[in-house]
Amino acid sequence: MGKRSKQKQSSAQSADALRLNGLQAFKIGDYTRAIERWEKAGRQAPAKLPTEALAEAYFRRGIQGFYRKSQSADVQAALKDLRRAIELAPGEARYHFHLGLAAHRQGDLESAIAAYRSAHQRTGEFASRAGYPLALALLQQGQDPAADAVWATLTPEERARLQDATAFRRRPYTLSAHAPAFWHGLVALDRGELETARELLQQTLMAPGSPMEAALAHYYLGVLAAHAEDWPLAIEEWRTAAAAGVNTAHLRDNLAEALQRFAEDTTQAGDINSALSAAEEALQYRPTEKSLRELLSYLYQRHGYQAAQAGQWSVAQRDWEKATQVGEDSFRLAYNRALACERAEDFLAAAEAWREALRRRPRRADHPDAISDAQVARLWRRAAEAYVKAEEYDAALQVYRTAVKWDPDNLETRMMLVEGLLDDGRLWAAENELQRILEKNPDYIPALLKMAEAIVEGGYWWDIGLAEQYWLRALQVDPQNEIARSELVNYYVEQAQFRIGMQPEVAAELYDKALRLQPDNASILASLGGAHLHLKHTAEGQAYMKRALERAGDNEETLAFICEIQLAEVSEAQFWSTLEEIEGSRPSISSGFYIQLAQRLILMGKSALLQKVIERVTFKAPSKTPLNLTIGNLLLNSPAYTEAQVYLERALSAGEPAAEAHLGLMLLALRQGKTTEARKHWREADKIARREQDPDLLGKLARARELLDIPPALLNMLLTMPFPGGDSFFPPDFPPDEDFDEDFGGDF
Repeated sequence: MGKRSKQKQSSAQSADALRLNGLQAFKIGDYTRAIERWEKAGRQAPAKLPTEALAEAYFRRGIQGFYRKSQSADVQAALKDLRRAIELAPGEARYHFHLGLAAHRQGDLESAIAAYRSAHQRTGEFASRAGYPLALALLQQGQDPAADAVWATLTPEERARLQDATAFRRRPYTLSAHAPAFWHGLVALDRGELETARELLQQTLMAPGSPMEAALAHYYLGVLAAHAEDWPLAIEEWRTAAAAGVNTAHLRDNLAEALQRFAEDTTQAGDINSALSAAEEALQYRPTEKSLRELLSYLYQRHGYQAAQAGQWSVAQRDWEKATQVGEDSFRLAYNRALACERAEDFLAAAEAWREALRRRPRRADHPDAISDAQVARLWRRAAEAYVKAEEYDAALQVYRTAVKWDPDNLETRMMLVEGLLDDGRLWAAENELQRILEKNPDYIPALLKMAEAIVEGGYWWDIGLAEQYWLRALQVDPQNEIARSELVNYYVEQAQFRIGMQPEVAAELYDKALRLQPDNASILASLGGAHLHLKHTAEGQAYMKRALERAGDNEETLAFICEIQLAEVSEAQFWSTLEEIEGSRPSISSGFYIQLAQRLILMGKSALLQKVIERVTFKAPSKTPLNLTIGNLLLNSPAYTEAQVYLERALSAGEPAAEAHLGLMLLALRQGKTTEARKHWREADKIARREQDPDLLGKLARARELLDIPPALLNMLLTMPFPGGDSFFPPDFPPDEDFDEDFGGDF
């Protein structure tokens, strides 16, 4: 078989598959898919086009579209489908008949007559059924149906009905007695006999001549209800007529009008929910009606207010956004949207809504919603705050600058700009803005404090002393300002600690300045005493140490610090004397004090004293206090690390945390070069940690596992590095300095 023959066979097979797929879609009522598949099959192989089935699919889709859709575009698409069905199957009277009905209901009498006549000229049930609507359309067009060939095909009842219908061609209308009650009802309605018309139309509903007659009776009952301004009843009747198949422009216009009138009445009555529902439905029929869109916008705003008052801010946000969509945006509406977005914590949307409100603000001073420059600045500031919460810092900075331009004397706004600059790492820009603030008000405490903070954060040693003058100025303005006092004390203490080795006299002066600000601070008293003892001012130094002990109370960290100073600056005898004084005056001192003291001794390299303090801990602690593990870990970080094994093994026997004890024994074994024993303890610790599902301990074990493969020389260096404040041999985790490039990238 040649190549062309194979292609033809493949195309035919593909067309067959498309025909089958189209049939499956047709059976489930998916006429659009059926049409697509069959037409594609026809393009591939014209002989495979299922013409009759395709015509039926177009017909059914057209009928569905016409009776289910209300928009004009959908109706026109449905009519197009019906015409396409006729093109494919011109001999099918049913298609011509239904196209005539559709055109008739649309008021297109010319097209309806042509379609009815085409159906009537064919044979079958629908050819016969087309006769009466054809004659009726001719009558509606102003022609005499009796003069048309169709008249001979009508039944006597149909002829009589049409003869009665001719009465409507000119007033006064006169009907025969046997005319349907529906027609008599229309005549009564035309004469203004409304009650009679209502009774006749209701009588029609009890025994309608056809479903369409019943539908039209509902339509005209709706007209009567609208005449009485009974909008709920009019809406009900017209909805019923529409559901029964009446699909005319008059019906849609009337229903939209009734819904809008009902919405207006219920709005005045305060029933916002009912009004909103009616207005939304009306918009489906009149999507471009300005007055209706304005009403709906107002209702969405009112509904949003109600939701906001009830604390339902997400509902309020949705309603105010809808109000913006259907009506013109306004300052007040954008303002409300911004509030709702803030309450819903949609901060980016809130920021944009604040900016929109500012764009919409009235420019005329006499407008009821006009706002001052200061109020404009506050709204810009609020937008910036929302950007900050949304983590859009660049946008926040830009908006803060705009706020400052509108109200340059508002120092609070300028301080928010400073905060943004600092958060963005722009220290010099922040200092410049702070300088401008202080030029406006040299005594503005927030700016004084922030300037000192910015200088310290800058970290430049040649500038650091400038921070002092701003804290001092703040205290001069407000002697009770605890922030300035605390920061100044910290500054003096840090500077004193930096100078105690090389410039003890300067350190003593700095400690003295700190003490004047916080005269009862035991730690500062002890530091000042230590500085004088370092300078060999023994009497003065011990006087400060005595005051420090008095002020320290039960603060174990300060008490341990006092003992450390006595040991470092005086003697071991003075150390023990101070320790005994502490124990004698504070019988409730806890074991935590001794632990802190032991840590300080490790840092000082006082191994002999460390052993004695540890013995004292064991003696002083309550019998059930689990101290073995803590002592063992302390010893691991000391020159006397071999003594740790006794306490770590005691911890295992005493039921203290076993995994931690095995971890300590592993580290000890590594330090002693016993790798096999270290691996055994690691496995025991790992087994326990996995059983207990302890994530912190598992993390430690993962890091400890790496130590097992480190070369001995490097391992010994790591294991002899003390890390105060953290677990033994496990330094605290320090995150990478992500701001390094920002802080220094511009300087180098």
